[in-house]
This record gives sequence, structure tokens and C-alpha cells, in this order.
Amino acid sequence: MATLDGAFARLRYLEELFEPGEGFCHWGMERVHGREAARTALRDAYRKQAGELVARDIRGLWQEWSREEGSGRPAGINAVRAELGALRARHLSLVFETLSALAAAHPPKQAA
Repeated sequence: MATLDGAFARLRYLEELFEPGEGFCHWGMERVHGREAARTALRDAYRKQAGELVARDIRGLWQEWSREEGSGRPAGINAVRAELGALRARHLSLVFETLSALAAAHPPKQAA
């Protein structure tokens, strides 16, 4: 994950590893470390990444969101967010709603 640039990219990557009904899955990590150890590590990494993201100031998040224009917001499926607990999941959702509203209010300028 160290090669991924930005909090949104890391969160999106982890969300893509989530399989509803299965949890977080990564065949390479499971092969090396075992299924439960790999899934626990991925779940913990997701919780940590989401916690770090919501602890940042909205200005810094907006700047990063703007740089990632066109990459879309992380998948945000409810099953993944449930891994965070209700309060943290709602906080993360509010951060994305706020950034989406900012993006709608301040669309990127088109080149002439």
C-alpha cells in the first residue's frame, strides 16, 4: 500500500479487496500468512486508514480529492463500512458527502 498515492487511493484499494459475506480477501497474503491472519490484517488496515482519513482536516482532504479528479470516490459499499462500526462509518460517509458537495459546487475549469 505504500506505493499508493493518497488516503483515498489506499481506502479504495482496501475496499476493492472486500467480498460481501467473506470479508477482506487477498489470495497472495492468504497463501503466505494464512487466511485468518491475512483477513485480520486487511480489516485492521482498513479501519486504520478510514480512521486516519476522517481525522484529517477538510481542506487537506479537499485538495487531495481535487487532485484525484476522475478517479471517483471509494466504492463505499455498506458491507465494508460496517467493518468500522456505526459512528465511524457515518462520519466517513459525511466526509464523502461534504467533498461531493464541494466538487459539485466547484467543478474543475475546462481548458479553452
